[in-house]
Amino acid sequence: MATELKYWIGGTLALLLIVAVGAIPTHPAAPLPSEQLGQGPSAKWAAQTAVLSTEWRTTWSRWRLESFRARLAPAADSARAAGGTAPLLLIDGPSTPEQRAELNKDLAQIWHDAAPEGFKVAVALVIVRDGAGRPGPDTPSMPPQQAPTYLFPDSLHRDLCLAVVHEGYTARLFFDPHRTREVRTTDAIRWLSEGMGPCAFYGAYGVPSREIGRWMNSGGLDLAIYPRWWNQARDPWLGFYYYGGSAKEHQPVEWWIYMYSYTPWDGAACYGGRVAKCAANVFDSTAIVDSQPGLWSESQWQRQQPFFGGVTYLSDLARAVGPARFSEFWTADVSMDSAVHLATGKALGDWALSWARATGPTLRLGPSAPPWDVFWGLLPALLALGAAVWYAGRRQIG
Repeated sequence: MATELKYWIGGTLALLLIVAVGAIPTHPAAPLPSEQLGQGPSAKWAAQTAVLSTEWRTTWSRWRLESFRARLAPAADSARAAGGTAPLLLIDGPSTPEQRAELNKDLAQIWHDAAPEGFKVAVALVIVRDGAGRPGPDTPSMPPQQAPTYLFPDSLHRDLCLAVVHEGYTARLFFDPHRTREVRTTDAIRWLSEGMGPCAFYGAYGVPSREIGRWMNSGGLDLAIYPRWWNQARDPWLGFYYYGGSAKEHQPVEWWIYMYSYTPWDGAACYGGRVAKCAANVFDSTAIVDSQPGLWSESQWQRQQPFFGGVTYLSDLARAVGPARFSEFWTADVSMDSAVHLATGKALGDWALSWARATGPTLRLGPSAPPWDVFWGLLPALLALGAAVWYAGRRQIG
């Protein structure tokens, strides 16, 4: 039997050697017609045109943002000097005086609850209508945009945070001259609050300290998208949804697939009770950049969410500790995890875990399949193994 095994091994190695020798090219491979075509002048010009078009769109988009900021800067300075009763509003596109008055009223109500003492950094909200910014003789064609964009205070505009939002469902319904149904005040306030995004924290608490700013620019902005700390209860709109009236731990399979698709492993591990992963998902000291927030688009968050519903994380922290302690956190000249410990009295991982358990599902990590499922899953393998052992025994006897 050992001799036959040697023959089988030798024959297999010989066949592999023959195949390897046959695969060695004896002359350079001729380029395919498609490759020759790709190296032609037309393809090179097309590639360069695409690069120039992308750069032109990027430059034009930044110029538009800066033009919005330049238009609003004088009014922001005046409003801030007067104490600031509401964020400034600019509608890029058609609107009626009644619509602008209604939006300003809602913004004033939001700011009265969020920062009753007025804002420390002026906040300007720009609503871009669908018909605005269409391509003209001197403007590029732009793809439809839905994600808000934010320009944070810098050396040229130290006291202004600009939020630019594009027309979505609620905005279209609000500006529709033939409304099929009215926009509820709660929906309008939710839309405007989400539109202000991280700028709301700048307006209420000022420019963050250097260390908190570095953390914000390294992923912390993902946790500050939806500010509603002035509400006593957490908003039921959590940035995600549950199916029907089912408990959050008993959702259908597609819901769990959606969750795992948008949550990094550290986030999933946090929902499973891993304290260290909770802290790492909020603050990764090895990934902190040495710069402050400048220009940020919410589309960067939409690629992958740090938590399932983490858009309210920073707002929930502000509500939990109160304005005074959150202001100390926001301006603390220590790393973010140390600032959380000073504000809450808990380690960052412990506070993040308690938040995750209160707001999200509880995952069971590790081997926890039902015994019968394990049995029926292993049964075919056990039968196959037994058959192989029986057959090998018969051959040896024979």
